[in-house]
Amino acid sequence: MRTFSRRYLGWAFVLVLTGALVVWVVTPMVARTPAPRIGGAAPDFTLESTEGQKVSLGALRGKPTVVVFVASWCDVCRKEMPTMIETFRAHQEHEVVFLGVDVYEDYLVAQQFREEFEMPFPLLVDAYGQVMTQYRVNGTPTTFFIDRQGIIRDVVVGGPLDRAYLDKEIDPLLGVATRKCYSSTSPAACEEDSIASDSRRLKWLSARVARNIPAATNTIVAPDATSMR
Repeated sequence: MRTFSRRYLGWAFVLVLTGALVVWVVTPMVARTPAPRIGGAAPDFTLESTEGQKVSLGALRGKPTVVVFVASWCDVCRKEMPTMIETFRAHQEHEVVFLGVDVYEDYLVAQQFREEFEMPFPLLVDAYGQVMTQYRVNGTPTTFFIDRQGIIRDVVVGGPLDRAYLDKEIDPLLGVATRKCYSSTSPAACEEDSIASDSRRLKWLSARVARNIPAATNTIVAPDATSMR
């Protein structure tokens, strides 16, 4: 019995020491890393998915990417997830990459979360919150919209985001090359198509205001949101 107790205490000490070492090493590194900003490069990271595959953000350069920080216990994340899945499927033809980052949960919990919603995109496990800290995320859900060049184009704190708003955020990430303009020989026609698209967005926003509904959920601002711009 004493041998078992000593062995248990020994393992507990090792785990505590390992955790302290991780914090001691990571914290100074994060402190030296500039906070992500809209218009700035998205910091690279590598995490393992619930499928056991290592995924690196830098390797996705050239593809529009949506990174959403979530947790299985987050009610808003759960309400938002079906819309995220719907939006991902709608933009598969544009090769838009969606990455979920499950924070402060182990692989088993994250895997159950992914299976529950049948997520068609990777759910990465940030068990110790290292990437969450790197990205200065203060709560879930927080969504980063990253363009083909790896530049952060917008950050939305809170939710749940609806399909129209997600489309509005993703559209600029696609670039002119992937816009559905079938008049390649007529730049003027393409410009008219762009103006029509902007007009549709304006009508959508006007309808939101008329119904006295907030136009976007990013009216929820994190304490350091201003530092990201």
